[in-house]
Amino acid sequence: MPVDKVMSNSPFAKMQQITKPQVKSSQTVAQPAAQPQNAKNTKKTTSIVVGAVALAALGVTAYVKRDKIGQLLKKGGKQSTEKLQKKITQLKDKYRADAQRVLRENMDGNIVKIENIEPAAAIRSASPTEENKFHQAASWIEEAYLAGYSQAELKDGKNILNYIHTRIGSENNTLAQMYAQMPKAEAEVRLQQFAAEAISKDTHTGMTPSEFIKDMWDVIIPKAKADLEALK
Repeated sequence: MPVDKVMSNSPFAKMQQITKPQVKSSQTVAQPAAQPQNAKNTKKTTSIVVGAVALAALGVTAYVKRDKIGQLLKKGGKQSTEKLQKKITQLKDKYRADAQRVLRENMDGNIVKIENIEPAAAIRSASPTEENKFHQAASWIEEAYLAGYSQAELKDGKNILNYIHTRIGSENNTLAQMYAQMPKAEAEVRLQQFAAEAISKDTHTGMTPSEFIKDMWDVIIPKAKADLEALK
């Protein structure tokens, strides 16, 4: 620390003249050693390092907390998806017998009269008293498509999903209208399950489930929504 200069006329200087013996001019008066500058820097650097370590520790703690939250959210999302898949499977099982009854009533030999089942499903979906009416109607049409198009002239380049896609996209979008009126998360799971069921009945190359689902969501279902709005 720098030492303040003592003036000759200050009280402290006069007292020194009285109490201290005279020093010969040839002698050098020892001055108090100044504190090295690097000592200050060392102390300052130490504080910075300690602060940085503390901040780093806080950062690690925050990261760990975020990671745990992320894991919990991921786990919760997985459980939610599994719960929803189970719900859709149970609904399909619940209405499968009725859907197969409708299918049997609309067959001519091995030919499925899909053109009869689609409007009947639309009527069912409009009922104000039916429970899960859009799922019921979807079950009727899905069962009809699986039974009818699995017997179509399937070949590489034109598999069962190609046929179903053409039907919903270009001829009759009643099934897409059912998906459009369901809660979106339920429709997503139901569509995934339907695409998987359909492709399991055919070994030919052609439209993939992911292509089918994407086009349904991007093109066919939005058009079905627009058609429903036009009817209001």
